[in-house]
This record gives sequence, C-alpha cells and structure tokens, in this order.
Amino acid sequence: MRKREEPKWTTGDELAYLDKIGTWSDYITLSKKGMIENYIKTTFSRENWDEVDRDTVRSYALEMLREL
Repeated sequence: MRKREEPKWTTGDELAYLDKIGTWSDYITLSKKGMIENYIKTTFSRENWDEVDRDTVRSYALEMLREL
C-alpha cells in the first residue's frame, strides 16, 4: 500500500501565517513589530523552505514592518 504524502507548506500558507502573527493569544509579551522583526531575522538561517518562496515571504514581512 502506498503511503499518503503529507501536504506541503506553501508560500500562501506562510503569508497567511504572517497575516495572523501576534493574534494567537491574549498573553503575548512581544509586540507585533518585534515578532515580525524576529521572523525576518530567522529567514536568514532557515534551511527548509519546502514549497515556500523565501524572497516573497521576506519581502512581504518587510512590507508589513514598514506599514506598522
């Protein structure tokens, strides 16, 4: 029997994640700006991008930061 392949994480999934960053809990200790700044920093060390376009999500996050 063939093993079912798990769905891949896509650029769209990553952008949706960014859109909701900072909204998961009432007990957040870091500002949305701080979370986005940390996200951008981690894009430089992240190795597994799966189906995600790194440049697209990095640019999107930088634009989000500029709009805050």
